Amino acid sequence: HVRSVCDQLAIPLKVVPVDIDTDAGMGVEAAARAARYEAFAVAMKEGEGLLTAHHRDDQAETLLLQLFRGAGPAGLAAMPRWTPFGQGWHGRPLLPISREGLERYASRHQLEWVDDPSNEDVRFRRNFIRHRLMPLLKEEWPEVSGSLANAASLQAESLNMMRTLGRLDLEEANGQEPGTLSIQALLRMQEQRRKNLIRYWLWEKGQVMPGMRHMSEIDKLLQAGPDSEAEVCYGDAVMRRYKDDLYAYTRMPDFDSGAGYAWSRGEDIVNPANGELLRWQHLNDMGLNLSSFGQDLTLRFRRGGERIKLPGHEHHRKIKHLMQEAGIPPWERDRIPFVYEGDRLLAVYGYWINEE
Repeated sequence: HVRSVCDQLAIPLKVVPVDIDTDAGMGVEAAARAARYEAFAVAMKEGEGLLTAHHRDDQAETLLLQLFRGAGPAGLAAMPRWTPFGQGWHGRPLLPISREGLERYASRHQLEWVDDPSNEDVRFRRNFIRHRLMPLLKEEWPEVSGSLANAASLQAESLNMMRTLGRLDLEEANGQEPGTLSIQALLRMQEQRRKNLIRYWLWEKGQVMPGMRHMSEIDKLLQAGPDSEAEVCYGDAVMRRYKDDLYAYTRMPDFDSGAGYAWSRGEDIVNPANGELLRWQHLNDMGLNLSSFGQDLTLRFRRGGERIKLPGHEHHRKIKHLMQEAGIPPWERDRIPFVYEGDRLLAVYGYWINEE
């Protein structure tokens, strides 16, 4: 049907097959939605927009789904009408219009459409709400879809105010390291305001929002000692403290810390320990003479006891002590690559070069 419509209107069409990850623990509906939007994001160029035909009844169903999940304001705000997406934006211009209104318009203008048969399968929660729950609610409250959509709009207004407050509080609670929060500043705040700031900070980082149980665990993490190695994990998110700073990051990949990884001359490579790009030119920026290397380099990782002689220093220093002095969190130290030529240590990438 889509091919036919696009042919009639001379609109270019690109069909992209996607794989649905049903093992991600999010259910078929959510996994399919994630795969669709990932495909859209990949296809979009900078400044382009994606328009989807979500309407008022979709908004009401989304609000109920989020309510039954125990969501907070971010979930109960349901679907925003306009939002940044990919390299551009995502718009839902039909959100104020009901499904019945769209069907009347389509019939009046003799538009042809198809109904996805899967939309009738009440095993899916959204379909259960649409076909079983909403008809019962409309018997008692005929305008329930509009009322729920209005409730979502009010939640969106509250969410915007909470994020405005979070942005202001973040200016006063930044940690010593970039992207962190000061634990002492957090502990000086009233509890609800502290939780709002943490949620705003995580939202800015693109992290999944913690539930009530995990927020309670985060609160305990703040109360722990500065040298505590406690962590709070949920989904792929990890939160830890180091000294006075609260860190949040995505769970890092597993890798073989005992292996050596070849680094070909002149090429940029990916750090197997954290997925970050390592640039060949950065070695030159650190002060290494790249033209003097007679062979490809090798990446290795900390095993303990490594020493380095810094330029202008008379004695060797333990790299462990240098990392402590630099304030590098313990969980990052074993993922920082050491650059070798043969068995000779040249540099700790991004930090120090070896004068020898």
